[in-house]
Amino acid sequence: MMEEKQTANTIADQQFGHDASARAKAFADNNKRYFARFDDLLDMRPLGPVWLRQPEIANVVSDAIRYHHERDYILRAYCIMANHVHVLVTILDTGKPFMAVMKSLKGVSSRRCNTLLHRTGMPFWQSESYDHVVWNDTEYKNVVAYILNNPVKAGLVENWEDWPHSYWEER
Repeated sequence: MMEEKQTANTIADQQFGHDASARAKAFADNNKRYFARFDDLLDMRPLGPVWLRQPEIANVVSDAIRYHHERDYILRAYCIMANHVHVLVTILDTGKPFMAVMKSLKGVSSRRCNTLLHRTGMPFWQSESYDHVVWNDTEYKNVVAYILNNPVKAGLVENWEDWPHSYWEER
């Protein structure tokens, strides 16, 4: 493991020298490519359960996302797809860790969705998530466009506004 890390650092040093900002940008770009590829797989070939395709299940998730708006975060945008959800928020300084907010959101929605699906004792959500910090206005606009255009890219609608499980708060 240590050898792999040294090799990766050596390659990074060769490419970027000791320029920390260039290294950070390369890392962020690589993360974006990875996420985009993974998201494409989710959209084009629904993997795993597609419960969120059911309007009543999507509505439970939408309600849970909206519940925390102005309590724990400012909701900026979301899109609920058949097998995954994108959410963009501005975290409020409430003293509550954001992971605790997400745990609450997932817990409440999981119980309600599982009840509607007649499932007991089984997880609804996967334990992991892909979190990303938005650093500037340009990136913010790109993330909003990415979220809203998810159903368009998947070929489900021609215009994001036609997708019933999307939301965007213009600012």
